[in-house]
Amino acid sequence: MIDPKLIGIAAAAFGAAVAAAAGKAIKDNHTFDDEGYNKKGFDKDGFDRTGRDKKGYDRAGYDKKGFDRKGFDRAGYNKKGFDKNGFDRAGYNKKGFDKNGYDAEGYNKKGYDRFGYDRGGFDRSGYDRDGFDRSGYDHERYDRRGRDCRGYTREDYRKTGYAPDGYDHDGYDRDGYDRDGYDRDGYDRDGYDRDGYDSDGYDCYGYDCDGYDCWGRDSDGYDKDGYSVLGRDRSGYDRKGYDRSGRDRDGYDRHGYNSSGRDRDGYDRDGYDRSGQDRDGYDRHGFDSHGYDRDGYDSDGYDSHGYDRRGYDSDGLDSDGCFDPYD
Repeated sequence: MIDPKLIGIAAAAFGAAVAAAAGKAIKDNHTFDDEGYNKKGFDKDGFDRTGRDKKGYDRAGYDKKGFDRKGFDRAGYNKKGFDKNGFDRAGYNKKGFDKNGYDAEGYNKKGYDRFGYDRGGFDRSGYDRDGFDRSGYDHERYDRRGRDCRGYTREDYRKTGYAPDGYDHDGYDRDGYDRDGYDRDGYDRDGYDRDGYDSDGYDCYGYDCDGYDCWGRDSDGYDKDGYSVLGRDRSGYDRKGYDRSGRDRDGYDRHGYNSSGRDRDGYDRDGYDRSGQDRDGYDRHGFDSHGYDRDGYDSDGYDSHGYDRRGYDSDGLDSDGCFDPYD
């Protein structure tokens, strides 16, 4: 008969072996423990026992301070207190205006409220809610007592249209002139405005604001380009720049020669300078400063090597030492 103690010992050993094998299998398979966490303490979704991922965000996507990955809290505001559209919790942006463009006092950037009045209580036309301007007059120029700037009421104008002083509500007499003597177009009884010019823009002397008459000439008779009726400027030069003697401001005539008969380069009318040479360096006889003509021969007909046009020197020999067969 088998001893019961031996049976118990064998059963215990077998159970330990099975448990050890099972534990080794869990460890080798990189799986999770009984609570569902791996060796590093994260579950299958990547969250630890406190419910946060490796970067510290919970399952709703917020960190320990309550901000999501884009930096906004659960109410939709960032660390500075502004939402995604740039408005704070009170509904104002960094410049202090709400979504409709009004500040905390109810005024927009131009200083007007929702009803079109500024902080002083006046609209864009300069009138308050009662219809009076900053001077205290309404659109018809009557104050709150019903009087105009001269103290007359509507009744004073009702019969004739003119107040006892002879002027209408707009300040014009029966002839159409104001107290300064100007009509509604701004001209006095002589037809001149406050600057002294008529409707065509000329003063009582016939000159405009630039000093020119209707023909475009000033009081000295010169036009806007500075020329008189004779076509000369104040210095006596015509429009082409020549004086009465036919010379320009540098003293050259219409052909480009001065009183000495030379042009601006110093050449005379025949094309020679003071040394007697033309622009190519040849004198009146056709020789240059070395005594050679344009073909390279001197007055005796020899070139710089001593040969004439046929290639012979003064002794009748050519470059090979042969005599001229025609000599």
